[in-house]
Amino acid sequence: MSLCDQCIGACCREPWIESPADFVFPKVTEECLAVRGREGPCPKLTPDGRCSIYEMRPLLCRIGQAGDWWCIEARRNHGLA
Repeated sequence: MSLCDQCIGACCREPWIESPADFVFPKVTEECLAVRGREGPCPKLTPDGRCSIYEMRPLLCRIGQAGDWWCIEARRNHGLA
């Protein structure tokens, strides 16, 4: 079972945090923010913590991987080990 299978979509519940990728890939960031916004949980997140547009999610959402620094930090912020 992967970390994503054990999660509530913690990474998608975090507010947007600017990263170097925002400046390197501004069009990708614009696409993601158009879907997600900057505050609170992504509006495409289902009540059970799944992405309702997973197959068509923005590239920036695809970049994050289970277990990477963003995942670990988001899980910690939501009380998950």
